Amino acid sequence: MGKKIGAGAVAGLIGGLVFDVLMRVWPMSTPGGGRISMIAFAAQVVHARNPRTGWVVYLVYAVLMGVLFAWLYRSRVRDEWATALWGVLYGFGWWLVAGLVLAPALLGHPPFSSSAVESMRDRAVPLLAGHLIYGAVFGVIFPRIGRALGGPRRPSVMADAARRAA
Repeated sequence: MGKKIGAGAVAGLIGGLVFDVLMRVWPMSTPGGGRISMIAFAAQVVHARNPRTGWVVYLVYAVLMGVLFAWLYRSRVRDEWATALWGVLYGFGWWLVAGLVLAPALLGHPPFSSSAVESMRDRAVPLLAGHLIYGAVFGVIFPRIGRALGGPRRPSVMADAARRAA
């Protein structure tokens, strides 16, 4: 189990780096008509003045998401493509949680309220794209890292068929 959690943390970090690059290049409008990066927005969410803090926020968030995924899916995950699909669905779920609950609450808006939805309106599309791509990258990398750390090997098609026949 510890190796699976470690694989989740490492895959989460790698997915988080991809997420971070996307959030750096995707500017968003501010209420005053200006433009800021999603990294600066992440810093605002945790009430930090330095936009570099947003970079740390995204990486910590990504690692925690990876560890939770590894814990939830324990031994069920073997195939990169199936895990990528689960990762995309997982990213979509986190987009909902982050966009409707976490970020609005940290910004002082009641979750699911009209003010929460309004505060996240311009951020929704970049966050959705980031979460979905994070999930796909994570899902492809996670089983590979798990195998590299000594986790169970992906069973062959013949071994699966023999096991089902028995």
